[in-house]
Amino acid sequence: MERKREREEEGGTPACDAQSKKRRHKKHKKKDKAKDQPDEDLEGEEVVTASSSAHGRIAQEEEAEEYSYVTDDADHCETPLDAYEHIAVLLDRVMSGKARSSLRIYDPYYCEGGVVQRLGSLGFTNVYNRKEDFYAAVAQGTTPDFDVLVTNPPYSGDNISRLLDFCLASRKPWFLLVPNWVYTKSYYARILSGGSSTSTSRPRSATSISR
Repeated sequence: MERKREREEEGGTPACDAQSKKRRHKKHKKKDKAKDQPDEDLEGEEVVTASSSAHGRIAQEEEAEEYSYVTDDADHCETPLDAYEHIAVLLDRVMSGKARSSLRIYDPYYCEGGVVQRLGSLGFTNVYNRKEDFYAAVAQGTTPDFDVLVTNPPYSGDNISRLLDFCLASRKPWFLLVPNWVYTKSYYARILSGGSSTSTSRPRSATSISR
């Protein structure tokens, strides 16, 4: 999720880099092509008179082909390498001196799989990030074993609050890249008041010194 610009109260749209914009262009290429075709090239008058609904069906079909679960296209932005570089030293502390390659990292939200390559370039080669429904895995008890959770979660809907519930229940260290409005939310206050006071579950905030 190439760095998302913080949304205003979850209603904004994150800014993505050129790579993510290219991905979106590719995803909707089929829809745009259908729109530009002359009427006689389309399959029947019904498609011409109801072109907007046809375009909507095309987008839904393309989304279904790419993901087997519901997603929001605005959430799909890859996280840049420097974001992982900022927390590398903290991940080392989780390992207590062990090799980075032995740390089992879990990122439950799949975008384009870039997290595996980027963390791998820093020596963290044991990363689980697959195109699967995280919430279904939680419900079925099939999430992988991990030492630490690292993710830039989707900001839409109730994704962040559901993820935080999972993090607390896991009793494992976790690192989340989220906008600063998260700490103003009622679910965050609930975590602070009801969560454990142990270092593995009580949240702490950090901001990049380069900002």
